[in-house]
Amino acid sequence: MYRSIILLLLLNASVLYSQSGWIHQETGTQYRLRHVFFLNKNTGWAAGDSGTIIRTVNGGADWELQISNTTKALQKIAFTDSLNGTAIGNYYEYNPWCFNHIVMLITSNGGNTWTVYYQGYSNTLMDFTVAGNNFYTTYEGSDCWQTIGGVSITTNSGLNWTSITPGFGGYAFISAHFLNSNTGYALGYKMTDYGLRVFHLIKTTSGGADWEYIRLDSGYNFINFWGSKMRFLNENTGYLMGSNYRNLKKTTDGGFTWNHTDSIITNAKSDYTFINPDTGWIIGGASILRTNDGGHNWSAQNSGVTGGLNSIFFVNENVGYIAGNNGLMLKTYTGGLTNLNTAEQFIPKEYTLHQNYPNPFNPSTTISFSLPQASYVKLKVFDAAGKEIQELINEYRQRGSYEVKFDGSNFASGVYYYRLVAGEYSDTKRMLLLK
Repeated sequence: MYRSIILLLLLNASVLYSQSGWIHQETGTQYRLRHVFFLNKNTGWAAGDSGTIIRTVNGGADWELQISNTTKALQKIAFTDSLNGTAIGNYYEYNPWCFNHIVMLITSNGGNTWTVYYQGYSNTLMDFTVAGNNFYTTYEGSDCWQTIGGVSITTNSGLNWTSITPGFGGYAFISAHFLNSNTGYALGYKMTDYGLRVFHLIKTTSGGADWEYIRLDSGYNFINFWGSKMRFLNENTGYLMGSNYRNLKKTTDGGFTWNHTDSIITNAKSDYTFINPDTGWIIGGASILRTNDGGHNWSAQNSGVTGGLNSIFFVNENVGYIAGNNGLMLKTYTGGLTNLNTAEQFIPKEYTLHQNYPNPFNPSTTISFSLPQASYVKLKVFDAAGKEIQELINEYRQRGSYEVKFDGSNFASGVYYYRLVAGEYSDTKRMLLLK
């Protein structure tokens, strides 16, 4: 009996300590999810095949299917805030000119309503990123030889796009990334009359009004730049997914030189992300790898699946998501590290209305609250006399923790109150606007 108890304890311990640091979430779809994007730890979207778009407002505890109004595959999705977003997809339909096609969707209400803003001939979409209130697209080419392209920007969530690389006519662009509205990088190439590709990496500190060369290479020197998804963490450190073996390359001098990370272990991967210059993850197939030293060393994490990992996004050093085939969505609360704690720890135990932060504020502040169960929520702001001045929320919300911004730009300095009503719960707190 004693030996049986010891054996049972050992078997249970083995199961516990072999658990994955990634938790499977139900998404309500079986379509392949190609891209996942989060604004914060609670609010995020994923997009994929057959026009699939799903959204969560409680960290993935519940996902809802949104009506995209397209059946085309969507490769990218991003939002500048909780309301304004864009989703884009490339697709190919044969015609005599071998043109590529694109579908672009926009929303101004968090995806409750999606509008097909454009569908038709287009260059080949290579990259799509967001920085602040701006979206950036990178295109390779519109003919069979893929010799023309550019980098475009929209400052109004996809309604209007402007090329910001007009001085580089004839160039294809593979990837672009902006650290902020001014500083950005773009990677491209041009075909010469002799069939030689001339690669370049350029940088702007004026939002694309002017560019300077970081590198200009021809012949076989382009090997360091040939790839996709270039991302900079600061003006010195950046990463690039190579194309030959889809392994990871790194620069620490602003893009002038690029070196392999551990190239063998990062081969044949589909996506990567870094939350700082040292800490990052790379995925591919069923593999999840993490580095804490800028790619010099990698440790494997248990995904708990057999394959099909496509896109990874981390909100902070602990909370991250991976989207994949057959509607797959994985989440970690621990940076992917094995942890015996479960997701139930992170579900609010009671209704709570938190004090706004900052307080006093000028001109905006954040109001947060928690729901232990799905509830109809009303959140309103009142002046000192008790008159309602703004309704922030009036809708059904799933369980979870939420943050809402209140902008006091149009209101005078003084004392204000905000009140939350959720189910049978209600609470009111005081805040101070100082201008």
